[in-house]
Amino acid sequence: GRPVTISEYLPQEEFQASEFNQLFLKPTGVRFILGADMRTDGDMLARFRVSRNEKAVDFGEEERTLCSLLLPHLRQSVEIFARISRIASERTLYAGTLNQMAVGTIILDGHGKILDKDRIAEALLKQADGVASIGGMLSLNDRTASGRLGETIRKIVESERKGERALVEAIRVERPSGKRDFGLIVKPAPQPRYLDEQHIPAIVVFISDPDRHTAMVPAALAKLFGLTPAEAAFAVLLGDGLTLDEAAHELSIARNTARAHLRSIF
Repeated sequence: GRPVTISEYLPQEEFQASEFNQLFLKPTGVRFILGADMRTDGDMLARFRVSRNEKAVDFGEEERTLCSLLLPHLRQSVEIFARISRIASERTLYAGTLNQMAVGTIILDGHGKILDKDRIAEALLKQADGVASIGGMLSLNDRTASGRLGETIRKIVESERKGERALVEAIRVERPSGKRDFGLIVKPAPQPRYLDEQHIPAIVVFISDPDRHTAMVPAALAKLFGLTPAEAAFAVLLGDGLTLDEAAHELSIARNTARAHLRSIF
């Protein structure tokens, strides 16, 4: 936390003769170094260094004072960087979890405009089979569901403005293709402080597609729940929405064998 120079600890003649100087600094033309080490609240160690070549003069009190003025800002920058890195890591973790569950996520502002979406949601919007992005707005093909979505957004925004707790809404959306309905969960997004209402997350929409397979790994299920490989493979198919008979056909096993697997799983 305190800026120092090498000369404060080592005479110049001794420093110039040192192996460190001869092997690492002299080949790069570095002669004088001013620096400070900082440990942030998050226990991250940051090092700040300024160097001059052999034609310059050593750093003095004026430069050390200037360095002291810079250090608090540098420390704050490092702490913000560390915080952003943790948030990014957590976001990747949560997004990966939702991908495993085959759930798409869309973030809207208070007017229903799409601010962000994950990979699954983007794929579903491109298909435009019941849900789509039109003019940057989330649009539902089902008129009844579309009306409920608009009303839900309005209620959530109004509740948040009043400081009240908004309810989570579940909406089923019919699909023109005839595939099974989408399930939408609409809920308020955590509100960041000190920001105006323009272009900030207000609504989170989770889209569940029953025809989309989850990314379950049979081997992991077997370890977690003590299943045999055959039982784990059967459980994955059931988790993807197949009936007992469909799963049995998929695995080329008899219905009685499938029922035995089911009993064992339960």
